[in-house]
Amino acid sequence: MMSIHEAARTARADDLLARAAELFGSSEAAEAWLKTPLDMLEGQTPLACADAEPGARFVQDLIGRLEHGVFS
Repeated sequence: MMSIHEAARTARADDLLARAAELFGSSEAAEAWLKTPLDMLEGQTPLACADAEPGARFVQDLIGRLEHGVFS
């Protein structure tokens, strides 16, 4: 049985995958981006950064900025 923390982490990852897939046009592209280390995340992948709720909010904000063409 999945713990509450594991369930929350899975829900966050699913939400980020769905938002990133909308941004990048496919689940495959979204997965690739979520697993790519980014300088703006100090070399972490978006998925690793989103392991905890504050990091997930940061990655959601990052996706929102990318959706609107704000790259800084």
